[in-house]
Amino acid sequence: IMVVLPDDNEHIIPLLDAADAYPGLRLIWGSNKGAGGQNLPRIYELMSIMRQRRALFGHQIGDDVHSGSPMNGWPASLTDVAMLHREFTTRDPDHPTFIALGSGPDTVFDQQRCSIAGQEIYPVNGGSMLRLVYESSRSCISQAAPFPLSPWTIIQTFNWATNPQQREPTAPEYRNMLYQSLAAGAKGITGYSFSIGGRLDQRNPAVWQEAVAGVAELRQLTPYLLNGKLVRTELGDGLYAATWELPDSVVAMVVHAGHYGTALDPASNSPDPRSVDLPLPSGAIGPAQSMFAGRPSGMTWVNGRLQGQVGLLDVHCYRFNKASAVNLPPTITLDVPSSGTVGSPLALTATALDRDGSIAQVEFLIDGIALSNDTSSPYAVEWTPNAAGSYQVTAKATDNLGASTVSSATTVVVTTAGSGIGSGTGLAGAYFANLQLAN
Repeated sequence: IMVVLPDDNEHIIPLLDAADAYPGLRLIWGSNKGAGGQNLPRIYELMSIMRQRRALFGHQIGDDVHSGSPMNGWPASLTDVAMLHREFTTRDPDHPTFIALGSGPDTVFDQQRCSIAGQEIYPVNGGSMLRLVYESSRSCISQAAPFPLSPWTIIQTFNWATNPQQREPTAPEYRNMLYQSLAAGAKGITGYSFSIGGRLDQRNPAVWQEAVAGVAELRQLTPYLLNGKLVRTELGDGLYAATWELPDSVVAMVVHAGHYGTALDPASNSPDPRSVDLPLPSGAIGPAQSMFAGRPSGMTWVNGRLQGQVGLLDVHCYRFNKASAVNLPPTITLDVPSSGTVGSPLALTATALDRDGSIAQVEFLIDGIALSNDTSSPYAVEWTPNAAGSYQVTAKATDNLGASTVSSATTVVVTTAGSGIGSGTGLAGAYFANLQLAN
């Protein structure tokens, strides 16, 4: 999910087109047209354009919101923010309103002024400690606890000051900030923020790729983040841990921010390896199963505890079964086109998840006959039909313990290229093969 600041139709429409075409991407948009409250008609006009688009998640109605008055820019007060919340939810009840929180006392939360509040935490500013993300997130979440809001964290992806003394975050810094937020208990993340200018993935390509990878990881963590029992453990000096417990399994996370400073040269930070000895929820049994391939790993389960070494900026994430838990079957959804033509390849894709283990393979089937299997995500295959007809396409996911699930079937209608009304090929025999002419 991203925060964008559209200016006018010339910039908005291409951005929306790009976002609509990007699978899974959702936008929170905010306008800079509201200065002084004199351009509300234009804001509502922009809202009416945005609300029709697939990629829209919600409307940002305030930036740097705090309880002081006046606030920078407009809306200038919490009264203005509350008014915009009422107006936007009346005009578009299908999308939430969003505010970016600035500094100030917790009275921002004393009444309903938005659907979602996101905390601005931008430590890459020339020297601040990266662990500011966890500390600020915890403070914001604590302040909001008495009220019906679950604050999000806005992850920094840009040069805050746009001057030579500061810089953009690196990809490892981004990932560390993301997982600090999760360990602190954030219930949502705005994962990529930018102003209009350039393609979505060109502002900071390395960070963009890390954000995309983070989305895939969050999908695997979602059942735990939303439904698990969270226990936070602060291990000291910027070393944070958290566990999420479900009835059948546990996820444990360790995030090492340490004393990492955000100076111009990231290499100026000294190595700071740490030993971890984290108690796990009762019933969690080994081995420790690393959640994500290619990420830091190597810690072990020892008598109900997670133990091992972590390096500076490392994020470790492991899953544990619980004693006597029954292996749950995987889940799978299939995405295929509903029609195609003979001789033209069709892309078949599937999303498979296993809450208590891992996916061993995904098999694609045409009318129950195996076409191909894929052992790594993203799960996809191309199918080139060689005959016209109606086909039933399914996908079967198998987990690491042998449990399997077959997706719902999708009907794909395959026709011969060029056949059909208005194709211009009818006289070649498509419609008149049985026609007899007599003098």
